[in-house]
Amino acid sequence: GPAILKVLGDPTIEPATLSLALGQLQGLRDAKVLAAVRGLLRSEAPVDVLAAALTLLHAEGDEQALPAVKPPLEAPVVGVRALAGTFLLAMGDETQAEALSSTIASGELPYLDFLRLRTLLGKAPRCPDRVLDALVTLIESDPKGYALSIVVITLGSFAYPKAAPLLRRLLDHADATVSKAAFEALCRIPGAMTPEVTRALLTSKDETRRVSAAEALRRADDPSGLAAVIDVLAHGSTARADAAQPRQRSALAGASLRAAAAKGAGLMVPRHWQARR
Repeated sequence: GPAILKVLGDPTIEPATLSLALGQLQGLRDAKVLAAVRGLLRSEAPVDVLAAALTLLHAEGDEQALPAVKPPLEAPVVGVRALAGTFLLAMGDETQAEALSSTIASGELPYLDFLRLRTLLGKAPRCPDRVLDALVTLIESDPKGYALSIVVITLGSFAYPKAAPLLRRLLDHADATVSKAAFEALCRIPGAMTPEVTRALLTSKDETRRVSAAEALRRADDPSGLAAVIDVLAHGSTARADAAQPRQRSALAGASLRAAAAKGAGLMVPRHWQARR
């Protein structure tokens, strides 16, 4: 209504307040409100306001925002340009994909702006290979100030086969959150987690990775990871966390034991787990 239009047209309102207000407008479907939101697409718009406005316009499927996004595309601020290009991509328009790729690969995009961008990127009906290649380049450069695991998760969500070699290298990353994200990303790519790659994780120092690898092998009807699971249950921190997720632990142990029995693996099962099957 009029009150909303007044807020959207108030040049003195704080950007953070305006961003929050925009976040509350999804589903309103008011032509005048959408027109006012399109009016916020200026080259000098604060990045947080632009992100909120573009997210709203995308959610409403506002085709009229496509030509309206031209000023931000020519903005001097890299985050503004990148968000505008990502919005077009999310709307199915790939005309700015090359420029967006260059921006991502350069590492010049502030991390907070990358976080805003990835929300829209995930809504694109198709992500061009050159944009995914840019994410690969960004990960390889390990830009300062970035949470690398978030970039890996972003890339992993697209199940990009060409990223598999990089993701395999990251399985040994010193940061467990990065290696975990790489493992999960590889699991999304058909054929990327070969038995050899998976078995190599059974000797990882990280218990979660060992158990995850064993579970992946078990699902492929391969019992070679069962010993690792039994070892974690018996001697690892998992065994010392009885109160944590008991149902999940029992299910894991039970699945492992059933698979071992089916395969005649002859594993020595800890006595305290035999009673819990």
